[in-house]
Amino acid sequence: MNVRQISEVVLQVGANTVALMPALIFAISVPMAQRQRVVIATNGHQLSICDAWSSILIGMFFNQVLPTSIGGDVVRGVNAELCGKVGDDGVR
Repeated sequence: MNVRQISEVVLQVGANTVALMPALIFAISVPMAQRQRVVIATNGHQLSICDAWSSILIGMFFNQVLPTSIGGDVVRGVNAELCGKVGDDGVR
């Protein structure tokens, strides 16, 4: 990672745009959480918006950190298992 190149790109794009990016990513996580709630509700189970949103944010984080494209989904599954939301049928 070349810090000089990164700083040049940030200067070209503008600090306001760079600051707006995390806000937009954070904002799209809310509809994603609602979608997750709908999917789980179709299986006859309930998930609070807070649980769904934290699960989405955890998944988004690990999608960036882990070297796979499905790493965040695996972590979300493990998180759901630990919270008691998933069982043998996929959702508890």
